[in-house]
Amino acid sequence: MIRERYPLLAQACKTVGSNQIRNRATIGGNMVNAAPCGDSLPPSIIYDAQIELQSLDGARRMPLCEFLQSGYKTQRKPNEPDD
Repeated sequence: MIRERYPLLAQACKTVGSNQIRNRATIGGNMVNAAPCGDSLPPSIIYDAQIELQSLDGARRMPLCEFLQSGYKTQRKPNEPDD
């Protein structure tokens, strides 16, 4: 389904690291990490991805492009898990 609907994202995920990394890493983890080299971030932004963050205070949702602030810096609050 991802290959058909989001071909750029599928291509980006195919080229990430080694098999070990591809079998353990997640797109959500890539977003929360906000590494400048995050291969899934540009296609996710192109496809207008949204991120949902949950905490004991409830859930909030925002566009990925607003969530990412700069390299390794996001709008994640301390009480929102990063996994």
